[in-house]
Amino acid sequence: MNKILLIILLLAFAVTSVSPDCLACFELRGVRLKLSDGFVWDAYILFPERWELEEEKGLFNFPEDILVRMNDFLVRFYDKSSVFEIAYPKEGSIVSTSHSESLNRSEIISIVVAPGPYDGQYGATRLDYFESMHIELLKKKPVDICPSMWGTGGSDVTWISYDSTMTGLKLREFDEKWPNSGLDDADLLNLYPKLIRLEQFWD
Repeated sequence: MNKILLIILLLAFAVTSVSPDCLACFELRGVRLKLSDGFVWDAYILFPERWELEEEKGLFNFPEDILVRMNDFLVRFYDKSSVFEIAYPKEGSIVSTSHSESLNRSEIISIVVAPGPYDGQYGATRLDYFESMHIELLKKKPVDICPSMWGTGGSDVTWISYDSTMTGLKLREFDEKWPNSGLDDADLLNLYPKLIRLEQFWD
């Protein structure tokens, strides 16, 4: 009986001590890349959680092993100058005014650690993208925030309104009709420049 109890306790400990595997989760880390064309680029890498777990076990040397892993994995970088902190919808959210870039191993000569102010921030899939004009808006309190009905299985969508004509019931009706509106992000920017559609990935 004691042996059976011991086995059960060991199994329970093993299950509860294993970190959850989030394939899309990352930590921001600042690096400096020297590219094959001679350009030196200060960027953030979306450092995967699975590599962080390997690093804790001494199985990954940062940043040298990034170049090795690039032969088999897609690695995403963001220009440091495009990364910002905003106040809404959640204070301290880190976003970007550019999309991520993926480089081939042959394009990088060297990589070194170059910490930035947002090192250690966590996220999933990618940084939220905003037009430059929206960054200044998101530092201020919006007139209304409306959770959307149309999030995906791995994300939540929120409408953030700085447009006094798009609040309350009108904003909610707009959200209900969004999938059939025929509008894309470019149309939204042109027609409603102060209405922001934020999609946040969490897995």
